[in-house]
Amino acid sequence: MWSSHTSGLYADGESAEADAWLQWKDLRKAWLSGMTTNERLFFAGLIDDWDDAVRARDRERMSSILSTVELGYQADDIIETVLRRAS
Repeated sequence: MWSSHTSGLYADGESAEADAWLQWKDLRKAWLSGMTTNERLFFAGLIDDWDDAVRARDRERMSSILSTVELGYQADDIIETVLRRAS
């Protein structure tokens, strides 16, 4: 599939699509970087899943959700804080 999000000329559609995915990931990170945790979860449509995971105290699921919104590197700290407050 040929992508319209290319940054240059490519010999094939596969190379163009690979570049487009890299650009999308960078753009997504830039959008998310200015958001709070809750804003990221809401923007990604994961706030209800997050709340369910918190109620269940499901650390693995919480970590997975945080990774989805580019917070995997802070997951342990966020989870500890949230669960401590939810007690």
